[in-house]
Amino acid sequence: MYAQNATKYKLLKLLRVTSYANTKALSLADAKLHLNILDTSFDDLISAYITSAHQFLYNETSILVDGTAVGYLKTLDDFVIDVRDVSTVVIKYYDANNDLQVWDSSNYIITDNIVEITGTAPTLYDRDLPVQVTITTTTQTNPMVVQALRMLVSDLFESRQTAEAGSFKELSRTTAYQLSLISKRIEV
Repeated sequence: MYAQNATKYKLLKLLRVTSYANTKALSLADAKLHLNILDTSFDDLISAYITSAHQFLYNETSILVDGTAVGYLKTLDDFVIDVRDVSTVVIKYYDANNDLQVWDSSNYIITDNIVEITGTAPTLYDRDLPVQVTITTTTQTNPMVVQALRMLVSDLFESRQTAEAGSFKELSRTTAYQLSLISKRIEV
């Protein structure tokens, strides 16, 4: 779906995740159950892995679970947001005086992650990327996504005692396959 629209519409550039909500699709209790951990000795480590798994999931599949991301554009033209389950979109721009302004939502329509500009574009300040788009997403409860998160946490947990600090082995084949299934299934 997104590949087809990318040729017709601009793609939102430089999208970076700025925050996640405190509620994650995978809870600490669920991750510990999957790992068969009965005590609290690894809670901090597993919690960090859950956060990493959410970021990894976004990087690999464009599924941002209950988070906020910001992207930038050169002009206010129609564009595609390559993130699943978008909840809200807020467009801001730097006006002729270089002041950041919120563009009224009546000036654009969002349909299937495509943002179509319906209003007259304001005068933008002369800078590289004067348009800022902030998106928020919903909590993901898809069982395939939750299972992928479990598998990612498990892969991270298994490679916790590597010889080099900060090194990470490749994902297991089953985790990579689960991520590919999610990408294909949600795009359809």
